Amino acid sequence: VYLDDRMQAVKADPNATTPPKEKVRIALEALKDAKNQKLLRDLNIIETKKAVKNAIHADQTIIQLVNHIEELDKMMNNVAKRAREWYGYYSPEQEHLIRDHEEFIKDVISTSRDEFLAKHKITNGMGVEISPEEKSALLAMINMTHTLYEYRLAQDAALQKLMETFARNVCTVAGHKIGAKLLSHAGSLQRLATLPASTIQLLGAEKALFRHIRTGAKSPKHGLIIKHTLVSSTRDKGRAARVLADKIAIAARVDYFKGEFVGDRLRKEAEERMKK
Repeated sequence: VYLDDRMQAVKADPNATTPPKEKVRIALEALKDAKNQKLLRDLNIIETKKAVKNAIHADQTIIQLVNHIEELDKMMNNVAKRAREWYGYYSPEQEHLIRDHEEFIKDVISTSRDEFLAKHKITNGMGVEISPEEKSALLAMINMTHTLYEYRLAQDAALQKLMETFARNVCTVAGHKIGAKLLSHAGSLQRLATLPASTIQLLGAEKALFRHIRTGAKSPKHGLIIKHTLVSSTRDKGRAARVLADKIAIAARVDYFKGEFVGDRLRKEAEERMKK
């Protein structure tokens, strides 16, 4: 207010000019007052809090969630391997015949050792007998691992819902898992929307790219999108990755600028290009 009043007084003079230096001089004069200094500080704090609050968008939640799921996968893999090894002492046939970790955990919870042996017509099991206390501790670990699998499934469902809401086109073209990982590697949806398709194609292959630049090793042709079904099921994965990256780049820009839903059309175009 002080600055505005002084500027109005300057403008009232028809011969006066208001160069930038004059504005600075008036502002510095106003700041000599301790009240104005405190007011300026309080206003700066308010504006800073607003800026921090507005800086957190849904894409940051997606990045945290997809990183959390990746950490869960690593932890669950270690826990499941430990559970398999431990339970293998008690029922080695069950541990040997069921290779998938999650399927093994579910089978142990639903089927006892005797039931499993009878089901597979095994008369002489090789498992050791354990005390009730040991068995209780073992089954507690199995149940905890099963709970982790259910928790991971719920987190994945939440990630899919967020991607369908915040980046619907990217989710449709790339899938919610790959789309979320691409967004995480880019840092934000805004950054992903500004990246060229050639960069999106190599997101997740940074180590191989730097090795190529540093040593002249073979250049990578794809990064995270290698896990996409349209790429993994194609013989020429390099060209397929390039086609898919083109469509993801368009989808990201449409999502960021709040355009219409075109994900189905982009994915269909990618599928037709793959066939050709």
